[in-house]
Amino acid sequence: MKDPLAIVVEDARHMHTNAEAFTQIPQSIPLVLSLEAIHALLYFAGAHALDGRTLYVLDNLEKPHGQGRKQLSEYESATFAEVSQRIGFSTDLDCGFFVCGTVMYAGIQVAHQLGARNLYLVGFDMSDLPRFYDKKVGGAWTGLEKGLGKVIGAIQLAQDLFAIRKGKIYNCSPSSNIPRDILPYTNILEPTGR
Repeated sequence: MKDPLAIVVEDARHMHTNAEAFTQIPQSIPLVLSLEAIHALLYFAGAHALDGRTLYVLDNLEKPHGQGRKQLSEYESATFAEVSQRIGFSTDLDCGFFVCGTVMYAGIQVAHQLGARNLYLVGFDMSDLPRFYDKKVGGAWTGLEKGLGKVIGAIQLAQDLFAIRKGKIYNCSPSSNIPRDILPYTNILEPTGR
């Protein structure tokens, strides 16, 4: 299996139990982290956890670091943003990124900026089940029931932008709360799907 394009972490809670694992990631794989995740990684894994690594900082455009909250409507005419209804999509992460309730959306924006045409999402079931790296009980709270509508709208916006470049986003999770007409399933990672 190939190395990932990048490792993206938005939620600092991930570092509380997994910071040590980040020190084992090959240095050739860039990290894309929120400021909160950077702080937590350094706190839990030590001050040298980022030495020699390529690091990209995720700054939430609606809550930019060191500034007041911004309205999504402020980005409607920005050249680096696509805004539809109550969702934004950044095409230039140097300017910041938009959130929708799942870190996968930040990863989709990273992949789009890096020129991906087709994108295959792994582990995107959008359920409250424990993650593959969590213990079998007590996974992190997700708040999915409250935010699923926004996530679905964000994925639809991302699909529209990938379609412009004649691409598509696929879900490799056989079970998902995202409707398949918005995020089609592929078994490409299953032994029979190759």
